[in-house]
Amino acid sequence: MEHISQKVVAYFLRNNVITEDEQDIYQYGIKLIISNVLGVVLILLAGVILNQFWFAVVHLVCMITVRIYSGGFHADTYIVCNSSSVITFLLVCGVTVWLPPKIWLWSAIIFCIVALIIAFYLSPVEHPNKPFTKKQGRKYRMISLTMMVLLSISAIILTIYRIQIGVCIAATLLAISILMIAGIMKNHFLRSDG
Repeated sequence: MEHISQKVVAYFLRNNVITEDEQDIYQYGIKLIISNVLGVVLILLAGVILNQFWFAVVHLVCMITVRIYSGGFHADTYIVCNSSSVITFLLVCGVTVWLPPKIWLWSAIIFCIVALIIAFYLSPVEHPNKPFTKKQGRKYRMISLTMMVLLSISAIILTIYRIQIGVCIAATLLAISILMIAGIMKNHFLRSDG
């Protein structure tokens, strides 16, 4: 990633797209874009390999749209970030595939209730490097809770009609709430160490 971002930034500099003062910012941004694209590709690839492509798509849509506003755990390196994202998907996929259909509905209800309770108390989780104002916090909270409620309703309706994607949505919401707890814990340890 470092090598690719350096090459792109060098190209931008040669062609006067950016100035030397902007070099570090662009290099960081390009690394971030590459890492995010790689994370999405790895999850989609895992979905293809497991013959669960649509679970991967649904998981990504839920995870990305909610976590933008809910916050939660953020890894310190790109490798840990992408690895934890893939592991989270594999766990969600495993739960979705292995749960017997006769308990889909109750599982989805329990997952959603637990996720909503956690989100109600914790959302949004602020990142130490990206603080937000109280006004932004209220906005992020409202958006994340609204999205989680709507996704929970969708998950439960889908499982009532025996559509397995509903379990995937509910399990992803539970994963998001667990990542909120992990983010709070990480922030606490960072504050107590620093």
